[in-house]
Amino acid sequence: MILADLRAKLFGFRLTHHLRFVLPMVFGFRLTPDGAEYIRMANGEVCANPYHLRFVLPMVCRDNRYAWVAVTYGSLALASVLTGVLALQHGLTTQQAVVAALLLLGLPSIRFLRIAPVLVDACGLAFALAAAVLWPLYPWAALAVVVLGAGVSEKVPVFAALFAWSPWLLVALVVPAVRYAFWDAGPQREGAHAKAVKEFNMHSGLKHRAQVWRQASSVALPWGACLFALAVPGVWWMASLAVGMSQLAIAHDTVRLIQQCAPAVCVAAASAIPEAWVLPVLVAHWVNPWMGEGL
Repeated sequence: MILADLRAKLFGFRLTHHLRFVLPMVFGFRLTPDGAEYIRMANGEVCANPYHLRFVLPMVCRDNRYAWVAVTYGSLALASVLTGVLALQHGLTTQQAVVAALLLLGLPSIRFLRIAPVLVDACGLAFALAAAVLWPLYPWAALAVVVLGAGVSEKVPVFAALFAWSPWLLVALVVPAVRYAFWDAGPQREGAHAKAVKEFNMHSGLKHRAQVWRQASSVALPWGACLFALAVPGVWWMASLAVGMSQLAIAHDTVRLIQQCAPAVCVAAASAIPEAWVLPVLVAHWVNPWMGEGL
């Protein structure tokens, strides 16, 4: 009921019971429990960590549905372009850079963000990539970008440092650290994050979550053609993947979190796809029947 009321507010009017289900299907709009936390924050409520650390987008977008959609769609477009730039910086050809960008856009986690735009993932990814591609060119600009991005999501400095392969970008972690230390967070609501923490404590934590790490439907099949990266093992993209997968230790979602490292994996995969196979591989990637919902 709370989610329905928040969803109604985002649409600008109170929805009937029927329209609450029809409109999201027609317009592709879904408000997740995490998204509800950001709307509560935008309306002045104090939320629990980690949502409390992600204050920038609720402050900018407020409870305006169209602002969230614009930011998310713009961020996804920018992230695809920046993935191509990252590929060029790693020595790939222009065609391979385009392939890397298209691989990113075809992933289920990206598709999920298009229908659930009230999340910080897309914007955080764009900030991490922007800082990474700026780092070898304009280090101070990269630091400014990653500091702002740290207010979007506390994960931005981590993935920016991985994509740029430089520990210096981790200095932006001071932003969530200061927020955590000097701004009081609210009580933990019963939701996905609370459920994950409870599950971790009740089932011997890592031992229980290891079952998820072994599920091909979560950790392998949703990658589609990005599995070509396995043909070019490398510390850079594998370290990024390891960090993405490590989130499963304490988180409820799987694919959406793992694929936050996707730009590095896409670059590696694009470098391994034979030129003659590019078109059929991309088609197969985009229609991957095992991609799942992206959660």
